Amino acid sequence: MIGLLVGLVAGSFGTGLALLALRRHAKIASRVAKVSSLCLAALSLLLLLQAGDGTSARVGWIPGTDTAALTLRAPGVYLAIMAFGALALAQTWRAGPSPPESGARYWSALAHLLCGLVVVALTVDQFLARYIVLELVALCTVVALALGIPAFRQGLLLWSRYAQLRLGDIGLIVAILLLWRASGTLLIDEMLARATSLLPREQIPILLGGLLAVWAKMGLPPLHGWVVDSSFLPWRARVWVAGAALPLLGAYLLYRLRPL
Repeated sequence: MIGLLVGLVAGSFGTGLALLALRRHAKIASRVAKVSSLCLAALSLLLLLQAGDGTSARVGWIPGTDTAALTLRAPGVYLAIMAFGALALAQTWRAGPSPPESGARYWSALAHLLCGLVVVALTVDQFLARYIVLELVALCTVVALALGIPAFRQGLLLWSRYAQLRLGDIGLIVAILLLWRASGTLLIDEMLARATSLLPREQIPILLGGLLAVWAKMGLPPLHGWVVDSSFLPWRARVWVAGAALPLLGAYLLYRLRPL
């Protein structure tokens, strides 16, 4: 089943890139997006058969660091299935007015790319790899705001929203570095297991950094500007920007920090 997870991620990324290539052919792109999202959602349900069992081939991507792999551990795999379901919902159910023409041709492609990134972030077992993927999700979120809200393309508003998300990422990288120093590994399960045996004065900075990341990703005040702005997006873009992307990842990060 781990091969299925890898295939679903590859399919999501591949479809996203294909939709970018088809952006000038709206009718064809729309059909491809609908069929692809429904197939991905249906196939993802098969992951329930072996949830909690299986690890993909490990990839050594930075010399001197732990290798990274995708896993089927709960609840990450369940949230990944939810992400594919949200993708299908956003592509097949039309609600409200059509999005602005300037951004409409990019929504389906961006949703598929975001879905792939979200699933990787939920299932990868190495913290540095997860951090990089979370950075990419934040960047895609800002791109979605720029596409859907013309006012974002000028002035400092776009950069201020990105700075809010970067603030959360700073908290997360601080927590990762502290965990790495304490455990000597970047594997998430081993890092968090080691953190439970640290003294309270060592746990508090880790917890604060993690909670700052959760706060920013869930769009809680005063770091909620990007969530408020997402209300101006078309419905199918808002499903991802304010629902199935960063907020979902923030909630999962909070769950992983529960031992602290």
